Amino acid sequence: MEVNNINPSVNNLQGINSNIPLERTQSSAKIQESDQDSYNLSISALLKHDKSNLAIGLEESNTALAISKITLNTLEKQITILDKIENTLENKDDNVLKQEDIQNIKTLLNDFSLNTQNTKFENKNLFTADYEEDTILLSTENDSIQIQKADLNTIVSNLKIQANDLPDTEDHFKALIKESKEIIQSYNKNFEELESNVKEQANNSINNENKLLSENSSFKIINFAHEVKDFSKTNISANIGLVAAQANIVQEQSVRLLK
Repeated sequence: MEVNNINPSVNNLQGINSNIPLERTQSSAKIQESDQDSYNLSISALLKHDKSNLAIGLEESNTALAISKITLNTLEKQITILDKIENTLENKDDNVLKQEDIQNIKTLLNDFSLNTQNTKFENKNLFTADYEEDTILLSTENDSIQIQKADLNTIVSNLKIQANDLPDTEDHFKALIKESKEIIQSYNKNFEELESNVKEQANNSINNENKLLSENSSFKIINFAHEVKDFSKTNISANIGLVAAQANIVQEQSVRLLK
């Protein structure tokens, strides 16, 4: 074995380039100025990006809450109308459903129909309507909210058909009123759950943003250029130690060969 076969070349150790003078670390003032500005710019861009996402998410959440509130308000009105119809059926004079009672019921059903048609948000029906989608989709960058429209048109259509046959179909009409109220109450429950979920998502988004701002505020106080310089010094020291170790290995091999 020849000593020449041992390659102690420092240039091959840990990517150190001997052509780069160590004196370059003396320009720390310039490094701190440029790198620190660049680092702060990156943090600023990150926060602006996240705030933009937050703003988009909260805007969609507010839209969903508005839709939910308007829908719940109309559903409450529809329940009130059905209650009035039930009262008309229960409190008829002489236990006979007169023509004026039937006319009052039909007027109330027309009000029900108008409420359904006129409940809109941004010129879009919030209840199922012809030539429109049965769902409302609100999209954000990272998530989406899908709202299923309540089908009140089918309810009022069936009630109107039965009302035309009153008083002969009174019992069946009463059962249909009760069924319709149950359906509307289920719609009411769904939109209350939607409202609760949207509020929870919005609160989570705000809490996450506050956490992000808190974490990044701790990053801002770090002297990035100083940390980079310290890392470079540590890396150089480690490589110098490795060079010395390699030199000792070469010396030890040489001594062995000379014995």
